[in-house]
Amino acid sequence: MADAVPAGSKAAVGSSLQGAMLVVAAGACWSLAGLFLRAMEDAGAWQVLVYRSAATFLFVLTLMVVRHRGSPLPAVRALGWKGPLAGSALAAAMLLFIVSMSLTTVFNAVMMLCIAPLLAAGLARVVLGAAVRPITLFAMLIAVVGVGVMVHAGLEFGGLIGTLLSLGAAFGFAIFTVTLRAAKVRDTLPAVAWAGLIGFAVSLAVVLAKGQTPFISLHDAGLAAIMGSVQIGLGMWFFTAGTKRLTAAEAALLSLSEVVLAPIWVWMAYGEKPDGTTFVGGSILLGAMVVQTASGLRRRQPVVLP
Repeated sequence: MADAVPAGSKAAVGSSLQGAMLVVAAGACWSLAGLFLRAMEDAGAWQVLVYRSAATFLFVLTLMVVRHRGSPLPAVRALGWKGPLAGSALAAAMLLFIVSMSLTTVFNAVMMLCIAPLLAAGLARVVLGAAVRPITLFAMLIAVVGVGVMVHAGLEFGGLIGTLLSLGAAFGFAIFTVTLRAAKVRDTLPAVAWAGLIGFAVSLAVVLAKGQTPFISLHDAGLAAIMGSVQIGLGMWFFTAGTKRLTAAEAALLSLSEVVLAPIWVWMAYGEKPDGTTFVGGSILLGAMVVQTASGLRRRQPVVLP
């Protein structure tokens, strides 16, 4: 059984620091998606997703086998029917996110994605009856303005479909979050494994339906495999381990490292940068998230050590 320790003790401070480092590392892993996607030689987004999803499933399954010393089935059963539901939502989010980055800039995609926690708060209110703090409602209003600016920018610069797909991805992540919250389990890896498996099946079906070949160059397949294992699998492991040592607000704030780093990588490597209007809209969205998460830092709960 976990032991609660006072928030000001040395053990708590050390645990919080470890948690912070792990969550920042998770955001750094997640931020590499656009960089890897832009580095592909000739594979399309759906072809990449076939290998990325398969690698996610295999990597997370391996983590589960190690964690549970041979059999991950008890963890899978603990989630019950909510496992496939959460996995389907996460799979949809990951698929839409990658496809959106093939149609718009990485900045557009990740900035739209960062409102997922706000969407989750609203969805939790509707589905679970969870309370929504006034500051969260205020942050939601700010976010609506930012989304409006970015959608308008998409109309002007031809990235509307990609922007809307990334918004759909944010909804997928929100559904994933609320489903796991309803399940009341600490081990989220089974849901990620479901997402990898479902994502593989869906992306392979799309590739075949489009008359494309699932076989791509070794270079592209290798990058896609790294995306699935390191960028998604390892990132989720870091995040799961880190959030055990932090409050939800702290974890949300630190995971914004993904939003900050993702556009920087593609700007440094490929010179890809947002136009002025999109940058304004993205800044408004990021501001909404900072307002929401920073307000939660005052509601510090005791640190719980695993």
